Amino acid sequence: MIETEERPSPEAGATPSANGHQPPSAPSPAIPNSKLSTVATSSERRWFSWPIIRHTMRLARSEFGRLLLIIVGLLVVGSNLIWLFERGKDSFSANYVTGIGDALWYAVVTMSTVGYGDKTPVTLAGRLVGSGMILGSVVLVSLFTATVSSLLVARRIKEGDVLDAEALTGHTILCGWNRNMPRFLATLSASGSRMLVLINEAPTDVIEPHLKAYANLKILFVRGSFTQESILKEAAIAQAGHVVIVPDESSANDAGGDEQQTVLATLMIKELAPHVKVYAHVLHREDAAHLKRAKADEVLVSDEFTGELLANHVAHPGAPQALAELMAFDTGHAVQAVAIPGHLVGGSASQLADHLRQNGNLLLLGFAVREEGFGLNQAMQGGSDYIRDFIRQQVESAGINMSTDEHIAVRLNPAPDYVIGPNHSALVMS
Repeated sequence: MIETEERPSPEAGATPSANGHQPPSAPSPAIPNSKLSTVATSSERRWFSWPIIRHTMRLARSEFGRLLLIIVGLLVVGSNLIWLFERGKDSFSANYVTGIGDALWYAVVTMSTVGYGDKTPVTLAGRLVGSGMILGSVVLVSLFTATVSSLLVARRIKEGDVLDAEALTGHTILCGWNRNMPRFLATLSASGSRMLVLINEAPTDVIEPHLKAYANLKILFVRGSFTQESILKEAAIAQAGHVVIVPDESSANDAGGDEQQTVLATLMIKELAPHVKVYAHVLHREDAAHLKRAKADEVLVSDEFTGELLANHVAHPGAPQALAELMAFDTGHAVQAVAIPGHLVGGSASQLADHLRQNGNLLLLGFAVREEGFGLNQAMQGGSDYIRDFIRQQVESAGINMSTDEHIAVRLNPAPDYVIGPNHSALVMS
């Protein structure tokens, strides 16, 4: 009887060698690094998927959130240390569940600087922890209060940044900011109610005090450069009535006021909204000519009348002081332009002077006359209609402006029989 030796059957998929021996089994393959990283990433995702971890990480991204987390951390660590050193004493229970509540109450009262005194540490270690919490809370609470205040101010400014362009019409836009602007706003407020939009790059703490400081002005704020078309459109330039451009000192790069910005802004405004009146202030007389070419309606040059005022101090003492009092808004006297009652249009200056004296004790100084610009249509009166139409078509096709802008002419000290026209306003001293 032949005995056969039992051999283990080869594993599935294994091929025996020619001599019948089973080849050695290959070791299990190692997990590639990419798979290990995938496993680690999945683990991290599960970790960060916890709501408390996710919300904590999101909160830590902001300055306000980081301060809040530090305060909460100080409360938790401080209360646990207080219980650890003071457990079993008069004020804190030896039981953790009860004692940690007492310690947390002590920590809250201590850090809020209330200090009721109902819970007090008696050990040296507990008092050192309490002293550290007091000193730390003074700094943290101050920073927390300042951060909250800055966030509220920033949100208030941000609300002024987002304007409803369709709701604005006939408003005044002030481009730029410098040290004279508070007096400008005060004078404008004294003249009556008005909607005003500020465009500049001044810091929040500079602009914010002026947003609600003037009773008759509703002031909105757009932060940015007034030479950018998008910023002007955000301030509803197409619906504006007036634009005032001043030497801008709101940007750190333009501490002295870049007057090239004034010229560029005037050109852009007149391109976007030709009907808007542009009043520009420049520091140098030679820049006034550039603004006139840019079609600014009025140009104010700094120190333009300094020589005349100094000469009048010598030749006519009192006259410069009278002018200064008339121009100041807080002296009780002012020069104003007022509408003329309809029944006096077509009448004489003497009749209007009597009416103003009897109704408001106003002194008539003269008239502001709104005159239309002189253009090609006025120059081509008479002659052949065919010639006039041909010339008009050629001029328009060449892109040439056919008329000058409307302007204000001043008539001072009119004669008693001066006839008042429908385009007149009265210049009075109140």
